[in-house]
Amino acid sequence: MTKTYAIDFESFYSKDCSITNGLENYVNHPDFDCYMVSIWGDEDFNWVGHPEDAPWEDICGHTWISHNRSFDEGLWNLLSHDWVKPGIGPADWHCSADCAAYHGFPRSLKESCKEVFSVDISKGTRDNMKGLNWETMSEDFQKEVAQYALDDSQYCYLLWKELSPTWPEWERELSRETTRMCWAGMPINSQKLDDSITHLHNVIAQARDGIPWHDDDRAALSPIEWANWVRSKDKLPPDTMAKDDPDTIAWVEENPEEGKVLELTWTLRGANAMIKKLQSMQRRVRKDGTLPFGMKYFGANLTGRDSGDSGFNVQNMSKGQLYGVDMRSLIEARPGNTLLIADLSQIEARVIAWLAGDRDLLKLAEEGVDWYEAVGRAMSLYSEEGPLKEKDPDLRDTLKALSLGCQFAMGAERFASVAGLPLHEAKRLTQLYRHRNPKVVALWGKLKRGFMESSREPDKEFRLALPSGRSIPYRDVSTKNGTSAMMPRGGRMIRHKVWHGILVENATQALARDVFMDRVLELLKADLKPILRVHDEVVFEVEESKAEELAKVIHKIMTSPPEWIRSLPLGTEVIKSPHYTK
Repeated sequence: MTKTYAIDFESFYSKDCSITNGLENYVNHPDFDCYMVSIWGDEDFNWVGHPEDAPWEDICGHTWISHNRSFDEGLWNLLSHDWVKPGIGPADWHCSADCAAYHGFPRSLKESCKEVFSVDISKGTRDNMKGLNWETMSEDFQKEVAQYALDDSQYCYLLWKELSPTWPEWERELSRETTRMCWAGMPINSQKLDDSITHLHNVIAQARDGIPWHDDDRAALSPIEWANWVRSKDKLPPDTMAKDDPDTIAWVEENPEEGKVLELTWTLRGANAMIKKLQSMQRRVRKDGTLPFGMKYFGANLTGRDSGDSGFNVQNMSKGQLYGVDMRSLIEARPGNTLLIADLSQIEARVIAWLAGDRDLLKLAEEGVDWYEAVGRAMSLYSEEGPLKEKDPDLRDTLKALSLGCQFAMGAERFASVAGLPLHEAKRLTQLYRHRNPKVVALWGKLKRGFMESSREPDKEFRLALPSGRSIPYRDVSTKNGTSAMMPRGGRMIRHKVWHGILVENATQALARDVFMDRVLELLKADLKPILRVHDEVVFEVEESKAEELAKVIHKIMTSPPEWIRSLPLGTEVIKSPHYTK
């Protein structure tokens, strides 16, 4: 009979020797030392001590659990050859942090156990371990560390036992696949990466040279120094240096000479941020040219979308050239290979139409009509012969903004800002959207009523059920001082305002995520292993000679709806490129 064991490694860490530099760099740091493992399992099995002395053979072939498997399993993969004979290991290895996130709890062991078991786990010992080697710890503190580690593995085990029965197997598979993909890494053009960093150094130097107060050795980005310099020109500075502030933008247009200097501060700030990302990539690239990266399964609260992790966020790479660098293009197929990039086209717009039961719009999509053209025809905003994309691309852009914003109950003022339209035109279009999309408006009302009614139930919990089989939990629903619920935010449960726009957005994004991940698993069954997932997009590195054939396989899988939502028409475009692009 397979048993379950929670595994928790403890290792030296300091400011310089840290996981934030990537796991392999952490392990290879000269100060690194993995000095302890704690194990807690079935039948009250518990053990704590040095990994070399652990009873690995006794727990071999069973299920292992860790709270943040990517770290503990990563250490095992890198170091276990020093501790055990080949062949010793688990039958499978799961992540209790991923399991907690799926159930709508914070990822941290402390916060998830606080919510599930109403216990307060102290992390003071962990904080005090910083910068201490095992040998430099006092005997009393060594005992404290051992007990702390054993407590962590016990709570990891208890959390798993409590939540895992309602964690579906397909979600567990996605959790494992996320770890595999991140460890396998992405192919990187290292020379191009080095050249990009050099280029950014030049951009930064030129920006600094153009900032008048830089020679005084005062902070080039200081708002005080900036304001003093503007006043020295007998002018009043804008209230903020922010480049996206409308008043600041207007000020730059009215004061072009000083505006050029302000723009240099924007360049300096942005180029500095980008070079840090590239330097993080540079430090992590392996000798084989691949870049392992971090990504959290179910990282986005409630919706379950992926989120970035470990100091380099692959979900937030800039598109196109920025400061003369195309960050995405650094991900480049190796010689003889190419990349295939596919996404689910207009997936959120399609999903909300499905949720609202708008069969007329979905039927147009099934017939192959461009989605935003279908929206235009359904709203009587476009009736000409021929594709909207060719006839009136500006109208298509407006319809895209209208669909993506107004479907979530966006108001006219916000829509005017997003779409770059005059307020009167934005008001006309938002009113028209609501008039021509009564089923979407009805969906808003349905979700709002269900949410408010749950505040009167004994458990005060609203669960937004999805056709994939999961539900989004909103806990401790309240209608006092507006509608709100307890939700995971910033690593802990907080009270957050909830309104019908948020509910429909969560439902749409969550269902879109489930559809996308279902397709990812089908791709894996076809032996197509992604090197990267970004929102609704999946990237593969394949042999150049097989690219055309595999692109057809990918297209077929990506456009085939899951078994549990056959009436949802899917669209995709498979792009072949030597490097990652969007």
